Amino acid sequence: MHASSIKLAETLRAAGLLNMARSADGDHYNDYFSLLDAPALQLMRDLGTALGASTDPEQKLAIQRIIDRHKNGEFDATENEAKEWSRTPEGKRALKAKAEKED
Repeated sequence: MHASSIKLAETLRAAGLLNMARSADGDHYNDYFSLLDAPALQLMRDLGTALGASTDPEQKLAIQRIIDRHKNGEFDATENEAKEWSRTPEGKRALKAKAEKED
């Protein structure tokens, strides 16, 4: 698990969003290591769904604060995560394709 995923999982857990926290524990929402094409968008969708489903005013406020923090990039992948990803086969392929496109 990566630092940004740990931070997100802890935040989700504190808000009572246990299923989402378990997903975050597995890098589900991580910018680089998620299997999703757009993990940041999925996080926003899932938070919106959780906000709409919650009937607890305190939890709703906590979820809204997480949404605001997400919009501000607080749960974005770290520079170290970007470097780690760039060393993976997928990262190397993507960076090579980008370099070829720029030439």
